[in-house]
Amino acid sequence: MNKEHWLINSSRSRVKRFTINKQNKDKFFEYMFVDSRYKIK
Repeated sequence: MNKEHWLINSSRSRVKRFTINKQNKDKFFEYMFVDSRYKIK
C-alpha cells in the first residue's frame, strides 16, 4: 500500500500529490513521486 499526501491551494486551482516509491531497490535513499495538476477554468 502506497502512502499518499495531497497539497491543495486555497482557491483549489492547483493540486500536488506526493507518493513514496516502495518499489525502490536503493537501500539507503527513499524516493518520492510528485504529481502536479491544474484545474482548467
